[in-house]
Amino acid sequence: MKRVLTAVLAATLLTAPVWAHGRRGGCEPSCAPDCGPSYTVAWVEKEVSTWQCVLKSRDVMSTVYEAKTVEHKDKAKQVWYEQKTVEHKQKAKQVWYEQQTVEHKQKAKQVWYEQQTVEHKQKAKQVWYESKMVTRKDKVTVYTPVQKKVESMVTRCGSVPVKVCDPCNPCHSYTVCKPVTWQEKVEYYVCDYVASQKDVEYQVCEWERKEKDVEQVYYTCELIKKEKDVEQVYYTCELIKKEKDVEQVYYTCEWERKEKDVDRVWYSCEYVKKEVPAKQWYYDKVEVKTKVKVPVYVPCAPAPTVVCAH
Repeated sequence: MKRVLTAVLAATLLTAPVWAHGRRGGCEPSCAPDCGPSYTVAWVEKEVSTWQCVLKSRDVMSTVYEAKTVEHKDKAKQVWYEQKTVEHKQKAKQVWYEQQTVEHKQKAKQVWYEQQTVEHKQKAKQVWYESKMVTRKDKVTVYTPVQKKVESMVTRCGSVPVKVCDPCNPCHSYTVCKPVTWQEKVEYYVCDYVASQKDVEYQVCEWERKEKDVEQVYYTCELIKKEKDVEQVYYTCELIKKEKDVEQVYYTCEWERKEKDVDRVWYSCEYVKKEVPAKQWYYDKVEVKTKVKVPVYVPCAPAPTVVCAH
């Protein structure tokens, strides 16, 4: 591929016109003096080699590991526990309580209360209120009505007779009342209120406080305490402790170890190495022949002699 690019670049440079010292080369006639043989470019096909990556496969041996269950046998001890009830005996004291009623006597005071009405007297003031009428003077605002004549436009409505022709019978007509409205100037009176201050007298009711000294009698209900000496008898329920020596028997649940020789079989998972055929894929570089066009320099035919007139 590199060779092809080099050939194309050379062809591009050679096909362009060449200028040297003010003279133009080529196969066309020129009035300039001959400066050597001229060449032209011809494109010819040429076979070149390129390289291409191709995916290929081949048979190889691959190493794999295969899982395998292996059986093992050996001797072992089988251990288990059996439950057993064991009897125990021991000396102990049996304790119990018996219930017994006990009488008690003691000196005490019997207290009670009797209800009694007691009279009380005290000085107090009796207060009451008496009403009386009192005249008062004050200024009030009085509004006096005043009539005033004004004019204004009002809308009136009424009815006027109109003759209507019956569309079903052109020779027959009838009269109807048509409502109409019109504006009319009218005079009317309005009432305005004029404020003025005026002194007035009026009666109000007032309450006058009255009081006097009186003797107040009231009664209360009181409890009078009474007491006397008495002999009090009461009973209590008490527990009397009793005990005796006894032989106590109790049982416990215990575990007894048992064992015996047995043949044990157990399995393990092992991996075995193994060679198996497999396909291996890879990329290979392959030479490919192809044809490209490359430039070739060909000398031009001798140019005819041209006489230049100066």
